[in-house]
Amino acid sequence: MDIPFTLNNLPLPVARTPVCAGFSVQTHRMFSHLSLFIADAAAQPPAQGLGSMLVPMALFGVIIYFVAIRPQSQRQKALDLLHSSLKTGDKVVTTGGIHGIIANVKDGKTILLKIADNVKIEVDRSAIVAAAKPADNSTPATPATPATT
Repeated sequence: MDIPFTLNNLPLPVARTPVCAGFSVQTHRMFSHLSLFIADAAAQPPAQGLGSMLVPMALFGVIIYFVAIRPQSQRQKALDLLHSSLKTGDKVVTTGGIHGIIANVKDGKTILLKIADNVKIEVDRSAIVAAAKPADNSTPATPATPATT
């Protein structure tokens, strides 16, 4: 005689497959086996090697370099060249939008900027974001007149 599995001398219920409404026991078992198969397949690592994963990552790194890193370093080099080539008389624009003419280039990090008559401010070289050709007040600008014959 078989003795049923017990816990503290109480018989345990026999595990039965629950039947969903409208499905037969066979259909339910088929779907439960299918879900186990899918779960097992998802748990296995992909069969691809490490090399196939490195190629897209390297390509992504190259794209990021050419889209973000390289243009920023080129802009920074151009700005450093601009800061080193500042001289008295250059028209410049600061990061705050102040337009002026360089009155004096001091040693170190600062320059003296003339923004109006008798108004000069001292700004940091790194505050300059754009420069134009030197202001030339020696020759007044005159419109060209067409020659008559």
